[in-house]
Amino acid sequence: MEVDVQAASACLSGESPPLLLDVREQNERDYCNLGEGLHIPTGEIPFQWESLPRDQHILVYCHHGMRSHRVTLFLRERGFQKVQSMKGGIDSWSREIDPEVPRY
Repeated sequence: MEVDVQAASACLSGESPPLLLDVREQNERDYCNLGEGLHIPTGEIPFQWESLPRDQHILVYCHHGMRSHRVTLFLRERGFQKVQSMKGGIDSWSREIDPEVPRY
């Protein structure tokens, strides 16, 4: 259900990258993000989850991985089988993959 940032990076640079789902607040996303993808803050997921594609691999991320883990559980309970949380969030991404992504 979780992937570390190295596996996430490999997945994102692969032939069929997952859909990135950023569940942080807008001010966090404005500060830094991992690029293209969807942005649905955690508090909005209960109202917007049905719009997500069930047949596509979804990689959920947040700041440290806690919100994305909760969202992943929420989606799995609703039948999403191809959803994973990025362990450590964008903070781990910045420390281990791309130091150009600002930390906060």
